[in-house]
Amino acid sequence: MIYFTLFSIIIFSAVMSPVIGFLFYQAGSRFFPSMLIQHLLGIGATALAGSLLTKLLLFGIWYYYAIVISLGIILYIVFIKSSMNIK
Repeated sequence: MIYFTLFSIIIFSAVMSPVIGFLFYQAGSRFFPSMLIQHLLGIGATALAGSLLTKLLLFGIWYYYAIVISLGIILYIVFIKSSMNIK
């Protein structure tokens, strides 16, 4: 039962952090004309949100940070690619 709880917390953190990063990317498009700045803002927000959610929910074990941030950045890239295909 504890493994299911731990797994669900990791998935929650890894899904919420790229959503936050994608929202920062979308908001950055209004203020910054450069795509590089927009992507850096989104990736930075994804990594920051992932580390904060991990710290809040998993008590700061270092390899959980690596798992959540790497999954978050991968999902962020998927969000960006899918949003570019829609346009």
